[in-house]
Amino acid sequence: MYTRKNDTVSWPSNTKADLKERVKISNEAKADLFVSIHANSNTNTSYKGVEAWCRAPNTEGEKLARNIQKELANYNYTTDRGIKYETEGSLAVFKLNNSTSTLVELGFLSNSSDAEFITSESGQDKCAEAIEKGILNYKASYKK
Repeated sequence: MYTRKNDTVSWPSNTKADLKERVKISNEAKADLFVSIHANSNTNTSYKGVEAWCRAPNTEGEKLARNIQKELANYNYTTDRGIKYETEGSLAVFKLNNSTSTLVELGFLSNSSDAEFITSESGQDKCAEAIEKGILNYKASYKK
């Protein structure tokens, strides 16, 4: 289920309300997994790379994040910035979410190389495929 497929939302557009609504949708749907997909930005245009965030080490969220991060990094379109934890920056999508959660930053829109890839149809298809593979690999780990 998507919380949205474009930049139009049916709820207030302030950041806190937006994030709370996404978590509310996830919780009401009793989602197994929650994957929040983003593009980073920084005033320093040399910053680039893909990273996956989770709440804490040694959790199901970290396992999910690692699977997705691995698949995205396999495309070698940018730097692999690795796994980040909520202790490095508070993220609202984890605080009230009942499901196993990760937040994925596909790259930096402020970096011309990352931006070219993640805004292209081909790049978006590859990112979607990598996220799908990461989720399926995570889910397959329960069948062992």
